[in-house]
Amino acid sequence: MYEYKLLKSQRNQVLELIKASGLDPFGFTWKTTPSVNDNQTTVPLLDYLNGEFYFQFDLMNDDKYSAFSPGRNGIDETAYPAIWADQLENVRTWLECLASEAQEPDLWAEIEKYRISEDTDTLAQIVNEPFSAHQAEQIQIGILKVRSYLEQFSKNNASQSAFVNEQLDYLVDAAKRQGKRDWLHTSIGVIMTITTALALAPDEAKNIWNILKTTLGGIVQLPH
Repeated sequence: MYEYKLLKSQRNQVLELIKASGLDPFGFTWKTTPSVNDNQTTVPLLDYLNGEFYFQFDLMNDDKYSAFSPGRNGIDETAYPAIWADQLENVRTWLECLASEAQEPDLWAEIEKYRISEDTDTLAQIVNEPFSAHQAEQIQIGILKVRSYLEQFSKNNASQSAFVNEQLDYLVDAAKRQGKRDWLHTSIGVIMTITTALALAPDEAKNIWNILKTTLGGIVQLPH
């Protein structure tokens, strides 16, 4: 079994790139892993936060070969730089992608917080009866507040603004024809859709939900 190693000077060059990227050097750990091209060779791997992101300093036909995650076009990418200088550029690209991905909020994880199944206590306690005319008007007022809050995120994009208004108009109309439990499902779906479409941060999505909860207090018991 052959173990391929980097020079100390090469590892130091990698560290300088990490520092320049703004990422915390203590988040990276050097490991050894089998080569993707030769099962009789082990190569250095730079792991980030003991997770799915890494850069593998591999070999192919005695030349440099790179395998890394994330990349510009997907979660796993490879490159055949041949020489060290070009592989170092692969590292720079990887760090740029890594820094961007590390700062990206997981909007789908936030959406899951609003997912409610039929057997939850929240829905079980809601009678699927129609809203009264007064309650429907109160809902319309709450949606108006949500609309006003969302203007700051879509006012410079006509298509986004039109999309948000269409979704909120649908929610107002749904309160006139759906039962309370059905409307709760609809409102969650609309919030999820808008949050994803506008790529809102978790706190911003939470603010939308809090506006509805405050407005609808006493009408529908909304989930936490």
